[in-house]
Amino acid sequence: MAYTTILSTREMSNKLSPIVKTGSELPKVVAGIFFSYLITGYIGLNLHSVNTFATLAWPPSGIAFVGFLIYGYRVWPGVFFAAFMLNTSVGA
Repeated sequence: MAYTTILSTREMSNKLSPIVKTGSELPKVVAGIFFSYLITGYIGLNLHSVNTFATLAWPPSGIAFVGFLIYGYRVWPGVFFAAFMLNTSVGA
């Protein structure tokens, strides 16, 4: 007979992102993702390969993807606000 375990949101979050163990580390991780997304975004926008708001290489997407894979959905504020700042800086 097979038994299934129903995990709470907190237990699932801890299983999906074992790197951040305490809540005090999460703001540091979000800030790190925010600044790395922002800095690489400005570098990517300065390439000017296509236009002032489009570029051929976009490293921030990789930073956001890896951040979500490693730390889970809890880092979305860093990605959201960095993308918002980049888009408003170019007038998009």
